[in-house]
Amino acid sequence: MWPKAGPARFQERQSVIREIEWQVCLEAIAARAPGRFLDVGCGNAFHLWKARKLGFEVTGVDPVPGRRGVAFGKLEDWNIVLGSAEELPFDDGSFDVVFSSHSLEHFADRQQGLREMRRVLQSKGLAVITVPTGTMALINTLNHMLFATHARLLKKLLGEPTIRWRHVFLPHAHGSRCRYALAETRDFRVDAWRQRIGEVFRIVDVRRGPLYPYPDFPQWFPRMKLERYSSSVSFLCTR
Repeated sequence: MWPKAGPARFQERQSVIREIEWQVCLEAIAARAPGRFLDVGCGNAFHLWKARKLGFEVTGVDPVPGRRGVAFGKLEDWNIVLGSAEELPFDDGSFDVVFSSHSLEHFADRQQGLREMRRVLQSKGLAVITVPTGTMALINTLNHMLFATHARLLKKLLGEPTIRWRHVFLPHAHGSRCRYALAETRDFRVDAWRQRIGEVFRIVDVRRGPLYPYPDFPQWFPRMKLERYSSSVSFLCTR
């Protein structure tokens, strides 16, 4: 229902975004094929499909498979293990590539999740970690202000008991650490992610993805590639 996009439109927009982000790191990932590929927070298996096309033996892990992400095929067709990033159910050094896209911000314990990802990575393996930026958090806040505040305000004035006044103007956070999306403009800063990830991994490259509007709201600006601003950033890491 407007202004939120329907499922089909959301999937269409999200799949384009994830494809662009995948291309940002494609050559680095492809250089490790064939091998074993793990997607931590695999959602609906989109990146498992992309990695299998490169020749990888693919495995996904997710606490609730299918709840998030771009849908691709039937989940039962993929090797997806129920589990959390903080306790990966795999032996040390099991994978040539450990991949995570827009999942780290949702971990209950980010640093423990990173340590587990490092543990299951082979000694000469590659970790690719894609996360949202502070710019994306700002876009999220603006989206709600432009397209959702009026609806929440009307519901509040009509007596909807589940809506508090602060939620009328401050959208909930996207990730697990902050209460409101506005606070994530700081929590999701590229330098903040660099510090967290760098405490566990050796970062060998940092690549910015595109700048894009949230796929579930009206597209009030076009997707674009800018040097300093992006909605996501990918860290390429080794042990």
